[in-house]
Amino acid sequence: MVGKALSHDFGALADDGMVKGARVAFDSMEKRDEVSWNSMVAGYVTNGLDLEAFEMFYQMRLAGVMLTQMIFATMIKLCANLKELGFARQLHCQNVVSWTAMISGYLQNGGTRQAVNLFCQMNRESVRPNHFTYSTILTADHPAISTFQLHAQVIKTNYEKSSSVGTALLDAYVKMGCIDEAAKVFELIDEKDIVAWSAMVAGYAQREDAEGAVKFISGWQKRVSNQMSLPSVVSFMPYFFTPYVFTRL
Repeated sequence: MVGKALSHDFGALADDGMVKGARVAFDSMEKRDEVSWNSMVAGYVTNGLDLEAFEMFYQMRLAGVMLTQMIFATMIKLCANLKELGFARQLHCQNVVSWTAMISGYLQNGGTRQAVNLFCQMNRESVRPNHFTYSTILTADHPAISTFQLHAQVIKTNYEKSSSVGTALLDAYVKMGCIDEAAKVFELIDEKDIVAWSAMVAGYAQREDAEGAVKFISGWQKRVSNQMSLPSVVSFMPYFFTPYVFTRL
């Protein structure tokens, strides 16, 4: 209990920029577990002390501390800061969390090609992507993989009804101008939240088709009683459409 309390204490100190105080608390601990080591490494990373973070990680490895997913995620951030994702790749522990973290790290640092290669390798090694993996790739600033190709795999792995994956997928189609494909994805999402509705309305807005947006929403209101009320959806449509287009309804 004491160890955990100290872990939380120096984790908070590190987040507040009081790294020296965090290190004193860390050094005073009789037993240091994975949480305390990770908190200290993360504290250095948070405060931009990347070399100190690497040194702490090295000491952790010498101490025989197991490399957990939590520690791996911290190291991904550190390696991304130093543009040394190759090192992180040597560490990753071959499960969907670490694969996704690596893919995200490359995408956040302009490594689109490496991210695609990792995703393909992940599939070759029979590691099944999860909703975080798909959402990470679909929401990347620059499309890493064909949306149609990803859609086929989403269907194959039964994630098409997932709210996060479905919304990311329909948003990708909207950005491509494929509103009909987006509507098909929308229809299959189990829980349609404000983000999904907004993405669909934005798709119609790209075509300046306010009437089409209202018809789309009205049609769903007739089919599903527990969805967002039509007035509340229509109320935010002026944010997507120009006043001229909106007043033509």
